[in-house]
Amino acid sequence: MDKADPFLGYVSDLVDFVNLKPEDVEEFSRRNFLPKAVWGTRPASHTIVLSPNAPPKQIPGYQLWQTHQKKVQDLWKEGFPFERCLELVVQIDRFSQQAQAWEQVLQMSGEELQKRIDERTLFPPKPETWPIQKAIWFLSVNRWRVQFCKICSQPFAIIAPHTRKQGCCSIPCRNEADTRRKHRWGKKNNWGRN
Repeated sequence: MDKADPFLGYVSDLVDFVNLKPEDVEEFSRRNFLPKAVWGTRPASHTIVLSPNAPPKQIPGYQLWQTHQKKVQDLWKEGFPFERCLELVVQIDRFSQQAQAWEQVLQMSGEELQKRIDERTLFPPKPETWPIQKAIWFLSVNRWRVQFCKICSQPFAIIAPHTRKQGCCSIPCRNEADTRRKHRWGKKNNWGRN
């Protein structure tokens, strides 16, 4: 059995996360791929004033999961450089610890909270490792697995080493690539007529 097998499952989930659409969030959030606090929060929208004569413009806030998704998409475009992977893994860890700490604080009575603050035992909470962190580390070491579909440009990962030259993310895209290849051959070779 390949040592990478559990990590390949995380990589598959990471591909799903990178391509996640808002309508699929509820189902995906059940995978326990990221801290649960990522899924339920939404920063408020911001109002900006572009000029004194212009009316204020309302800019909607992003959901927190979309912020993490954008960071992973950027990693994908950059080819998973080690330092950027490290930064994101640490950010996810800090977010997880802060979310745990606030969850603990909200469940404490005022007396217990003050006692823990005085004793300096409130932080840090127990560290956790999330599948997203494992997938990012795995891809930072196995960069050859990081690909973009040559048909739809969607990010995907090579799971099996024997499919290293795979250029498409799915069967429909592979069928489209085959059709295009056959069409190019036909044009070049006068459709087999001499």
